[in-house]
Amino acid sequence: LAGCTSKDSVTALKTENEALKTENAALKARIPILDYKSYKSNELGMELSYPATWVRTDTEQLAPFFVSLDGIANVGVAKEILPQAMTTDAYFDALNQRLQAGGYTLSSLRETRVSGTSGLTVVYLNRGLAQVFVVVVKDRTAWTLIETARADQFMDWAHTFNEITNSFKVQ
Repeated sequence: LAGCTSKDSVTALKTENEALKTENAALKARIPILDYKSYKSNELGMELSYPATWVRTDTEQLAPFFVSLDGIANVGVAKEILPQAMTTDAYFDALNQRLQAGGYTLSSLRETRVSGTSGLTVVYLNRGLAQVFVVVVKDRTAWTLIETARADQFMDWAHTFNEITNSFKVQ
C-alpha cells in the first residue's frame, strides 16, 4: 500500500496548496511596485536604477546620493582610486576594520557579482541604522554602494534595496 493516497489526503493537500497560494498572493501584494529611474555616470564608471519618487541630492562629493521622500531610506555610491591593484577581499578587510572601529556591527556577509566581477554584500548595524554595503574592486578602483534605513524599518525597504543592488553596474 506504499504510495497509495486516500481521498482525504488528496483533499487535505489541495486545501493546503490553496492556502499557500492565497498566502503567497498576500505577500506579493505587500511588495511595492515602483517605477525606477536610471542614473549613469561615465566619470564614476557606474550606473544604477533608483525609485522614481526618490530625490537625488547634490553633495560636495561627486558620488550620487538618493533619498526616499519620507527620508527613512537612502542610497549612496562611493568610488575610490586605490594606490595599487587590490582584491575585493583585501579592500573589504580594511573597510571592515574602519567600520568596526567606528561602532559598526557586522550582521551578515555574502559573495555577489557586480558586472561580472566578484564582490561582497555586507549588512551592518550601527546606532539604530541598518546598512547594506555592496563592495566591488576592479584593478585599482573600488566602488561601494551603501543602502541605509532605520533598523526597525529596514525590512520594509528590503525589496527596493534588492532592486537597486541588482541594477548596480560598474565599468
